[in-house]
Amino acid sequence: MDKLMALEGWARANYATPPSQGTLWRWVREARIHPAPEKQGRSYYVRPDARYIDPAKPLCVASSKPPLPRQRRRSAANIPLVVPGDPRRRGGGPLPLARPGDGIWRW
Repeated sequence: MDKLMALEGWARANYATPPSQGTLWRWVREARIHPAPEKQGRSYYVRPDARYIDPAKPLCVASSKPPLPRQRRRSAANIPLVVPGDPRRRGGGPLPLARPGDGIWRW
C-alpha cells in the first residue's frame, strides 16, 4: 500500500501554483480527486498517485458496442389538447379548446 501524503502537499507536488485549501476541500467533497482522500482528524490524506478529475471533461471509455439509435421525441406542440366536450369528439358540445396557460387543469 502506498503511503499517504497530506492533501496540501499533494497539491504542491502536482501544481505549479497549488489551489487554496478551500478549493482542495471542495474537490474532496465533490469527489473530484481519485482515489478519494481519507480524512484523519482535521486533515485529508491522499495517495501520491491520485489525480484530479475534471467534471467538464467526460471520461473516455472504449466500447465495442455501437451506440443505440436515438428515438424521436414527440414535442408537446404536436399533441392536440382536447377537453371533454370538444366538438371534434363524439358527444361533444360547444366548449372551446383549452390553451396552455388557461389554468383549466389545475390541481
